[in-house]
Amino acid sequence: MKSLFIIGATKSGTTSLFKYLAEHKEISSSLHKEIRYFLNKDFPAKTTFGNYDSKSIEEYLKLFPKSRYFLDASPDYIHDLSSAEKIYENFPDAKIILILRDPVERIYSWYRFELQNGEIGDISFEEYLEIDKNSKFSRVEQGLYSKYILKYLEYFPKENFLTIFTKDLKEKPENTLQEICSFLEIENIYLNYNFKIHNKTETMRSPKLHLLFRNIKRFIRKNFRNMAGYEKIRDFINREYEKINVKDERKIPISNKTYLELQKYYSDEKLERVIGKKPAWKK
Repeated sequence: MKSLFIIGATKSGTTSLFKYLAEHKEISSSLHKEIRYFLNKDFPAKTTFGNYDSKSIEEYLKLFPKSRYFLDASPDYIHDLSSAEKIYENFPDAKIILILRDPVERIYSWYRFELQNGEIGDISFEEYLEIDKNSKFSRVEQGLYSKYILKYLEYFPKENFLTIFTKDLKEKPENTLQEICSFLEIENIYLNYNFKIHNKTETMRSPKLHLLFRNIKRFIRKNFRNMAGYEKIRDFINREYEKINVKDERKIPISNKTYLELQKYYSDEKLERVIGKKPAWKK
């Protein structure tokens, strides 16, 4: 099988893209997203499968039914600088897709995501940014995309890379999937396709209940994911849960001062040259 990786970026629409591509007859995806097999064992994001040091490449490949491509969508790969070398050692001809979001929108989405999951207290966005400065795993710094892309380009030629944008996937999904199909040289099945948004950040009535629900989901996925009908049962549980705990979206405005400071921080002049196209969020 040929290899296909969605390597990032987090909070940029990777779940939706994974779901769309997983429905293609020429692409074999893992049962769930974010295997994280090639992450360094010390990387903060953990894997439910096992990593490169604990599982063989043969065990890893068994996760994917036979097809033209296998698809591993683990958006933390872009931020773990050791992943590029490991992927290249095993799949030097890999096709790599990178979906990028306006980095200011992305870090704000991370803030709302961690509020949603009860991982931070009821703090302001500015307080969140201040706390992140002292983190060994800075979500803010991850928006400096070119630094991470250049590491992959040390191993893979540019023709093996396709960069798309969250904005385009949302506003022009048919065109974006056409671009991906051309890149992979596969049939375009996405005309008149239902482009549902997956893993959208929501506002929860009870973040504590949501944290409990996430832990229960992890347990079920770990122990029952090979059971017949698992995906239908999972989707039913998710829908019923959302009726109970999701409330109308709460937008927390970013102050103009904070927005301008982040825009300056994320100017990243090298990015356009590195990816070979103008970022969708730049005027």
